[in-house]
Amino acid sequence: MISQARDTGDEAGARALATEVARWAGVIGAVRIEAQATGFLAGVDPTAPPQHSEDIG
Repeated sequence: MISQARDTGDEAGARALATEVARWAGVIGAVRIEAQATGFLAGVDPTAPPQHSEDIG
């Protein structure tokens, strides 16, 4: 829903919605949802595959 708002050109609406999702997720302890919304606000692409760090060895 949030990325759909961004995709249709409503950046301000997407950011406002993500801000509220992050705030309420934090209040109820939904850590993963809070992290996703916060990441969205930071510009993380929610459709990108996970990044893996290089193996230490």
